[in-house]
Amino acid sequence: EIILIDDGSTDDTPDLMAGYADRIHYFRQGNSGPARARNHGIRVSAGEFVAFLDSDDSWLPEKIERQLKFFDGSDSEPVCCICNATMSGGPVGTRTAFEYGGLNMGTENGILLNPLSVIANSFILFNQVLALRRDVFLDTGGFDEDMWLMEDYDLAVRLAARGTWGLINTPLLIKDDSTEGIGITATRTPAKQLPVSLRILNDVLSDHPNLPKTEQSIVARKMRRLRRRIRAHALAESSNGLKAFGGKLALVLLRYYSGFTRRLPGGSKPQIEPCSW
Repeated sequence: EIILIDDGSTDDTPDLMAGYADRIHYFRQGNSGPARARNHGIRVSAGEFVAFLDSDDSWLPEKIERQLKFFDGSDSEPVCCICNATMSGGPVGTRTAFEYGGLNMGTENGILLNPLSVIANSFILFNQVLALRRDVFLDTGGFDEDMWLMEDYDLAVRLAARGTWGLINTPLLIKDDSTEGIGITATRTPAKQLPVSLRILNDVLSDHPNLPKTEQSIVARKMRRLRRRIRAHALAESSNGLKAFGGKLALVLLRYYSGFTRRLPGGSKPQIEPCSW
């Protein structure tokens, strides 16, 4: 089934969708944000599995088929399955999401054994490449409807705390980075983004006290880095010239330090178990 949630559009979407009434379930709501729109779609869905697609991206025809085959072939049930994506239109040209996030597969299908450690420290494209069981989504609580920013990262962290993820190395989505969506805007407003990231990680540690010690340590280390960046950004925006210079210098040093620590041996490296199916 295809479900389209119109989150208060002001164009001719309702008229356009009238021509697809026999193939697409169309629901219109007042502008309420991406979290509520996606939760609305899941509530009215009937399938065993669910997946999300934003209006400016494109699935390849075999995307859903490949992910359902992954679940069928898996001996150990992964929490969810994500595929690779081709990211185009951004400032760095075309590359894949797994390249960007440091997921060097070495195999076509794999199981990510430490997803929480990985997404705490790396960008992993999530919403558009995700497939999971509807009951798992609902049991996790869905998207936090109070969040208009980073609600996808919040869900990813909560799913990562539940167990392993399936990975498909072939890019099965085309991500258009030339549009000015909420996610792109978030990366350009660290004063808003960083405190939200910190709260999300703090919540997952509070909600999952029995996480492996290694994962707890990696998440706690990331939280310390976030606090330092928040303080540095506050200084960089100071009207005091000396404080502003110190804050900007600290941000540069923190950026280099973060890149250096990512290359060190440690538990945040992706642990991927190859699959035979």
